[in-house]
Amino acid sequence: MNGWGWMRIGIMLCTAITGSLSYDVKGSARENMEMTLKCNGGQFSIVKSATYGAGSCQVDAMTVRHVIQEKCKGKMQCRLTPSPMLFGDHEVGCPPGVMKVLDVVIVCSPSHHRNDGDLPNSIRSAYNNTANAQSVYQKKKRLKAMAPQMFSRS
Repeated sequence: MNGWGWMRIGIMLCTAITGSLSYDVKGSARENMEMTLKCNGGQFSIVKSATYGAGSCQVDAMTVRHVIQEKCKGKMQCRLTPSPMLFGDHEVGCPPGVMKVLDVVIVCSPSHHRNDGDLPNSIRSAYNNTANAQSVYQKKKRLKAMAPQMFSRS
């Protein structure tokens, strides 16, 4: 596989403002090479960032984000083949024959019908640890609230 024929996929955990577990999926593909973005155990939520071009010849970032959002929204898996046909005639300053690259970061969120068996082990473990920590915290909070009643002399 040549230097451009690779695809990177990276997963980073983050807790969304809503408190639900979400993670980033990164992908990179050169022009006319298919790329598959997968949300294991979840579904595509938003495009965090996206660029398509080479050096100073770039397609408008908002156009790229919009196209990816429309193609991938709500899906567990999304296939993209970056090309002028995909993004329309929005290239700025690209001479013929310049090979362009698509770099994208999407955010995946758990689906409501999530099967924990579909999650990567690192994500499942973090999710379970968070749930366990919340459970322990709630139990301690209830015990603290009951403590004055348990030890008061009537």
